[in-house]
Amino acid sequence: MALQKSLKSAGFLEGPEQSLSGRLDAKTEQALRAYQRAHDLPATGLPDRATAASLGLDPEQLFKSAPTDE
Repeated sequence: MALQKSLKSAGFLEGPEQSLSGRLDAKTEQALRAYQRAHDLPATGLPDRATAASLGLDPEQLFKSAPTDE
């Protein structure tokens, strides 16, 4: 959810905070691509280490806290 909150704070993800799921859904991928393009990062739509660092997130914590379907 930290990724979505950071994208929202940066103005790349819209909607109420209650709608943030913590999952890499289509809306989040689209926001990631837009953020990556705006910051001259490879626009993959995936939360790689460079993107996480650019957003001020600790990549280790970001990947460690990703929700699963288990």
